[in-house]
Amino acid sequence: GLYQYAHEICLLLALPVTALNLAWPQFIFSNYARPEGRDLFARVHTYFAFFLIEIAFLMSAFSGQIVSLAGLRIPRYLASAGVIPLLAGSVVFYGLSIVFASGLYLKGKTHQLAMVVAACAALNVALNIVLIPRMGKEGAALAVLVTNLLMMASVLVFAQMAFPIPFRLGRTFAGIVVGSLGIAALAFATRGHPVFAGYLPRLLASLGFTAVLVGFLRVTPAGLGNAANM
Repeated sequence: GLYQYAHEICLLLALPVTALNLAWPQFIFSNYARPEGRDLFARVHTYFAFFLIEIAFLMSAFSGQIVSLAGLRIPRYLASAGVIPLLAGSVVFYGLSIVFASGLYLKGKTHQLAMVVAACAALNVALNIVLIPRMGKEGAALAVLVTNLLMMASVLVFAQMAFPIPFRLGRTFAGIVVGSLGIAALAFATRGHPVFAGYLPRLLASLGFTAVLVGFLRVTPAGLGNAANM
């Protein structure tokens, strides 16, 4: 039940991913023949990655406050807060895999995508069997995170072989790593220290991470507006 509660909170991040999943094939087929098509896909990926990573960081940083607010401060719901960072990260990986799969769609190699998804589904079942008895809800969330990470990596390799697109992979993954380390450091710093467990440290960490992510991905307000209109 606590896992499901955290999962429902993470739907805030999953909804735009679902919307992209529906619209993305039509978008890439409409633009891939243009001379700037590959660069266009790479730019969309950059801004979509910025959105996903930023929202996932904010949800993770304020997971306790979000759960407390959404659950009307019911104590038993607070235990689900620790699952949110794992689930939010899994949504980031799943969302990025949608964009990374572009080459498989454009070159008619969707059977490779189906094979990857099937293999990852089997892996998820196996991980659930191993991790849930040992870790409970955290094990279930970790299983989804690992599965989506491996699916994203596999899809990226196969798709880039079929139709290379100049994604900013190093910068994107650097942002994910820094964000993950930031959430871990924030959790360590605030655990058992009520003075540092409020909104201010989380707000400062979020502002700092946003500045770092903007620098990594080199996003601009104008670019964000253009990406929203694509």
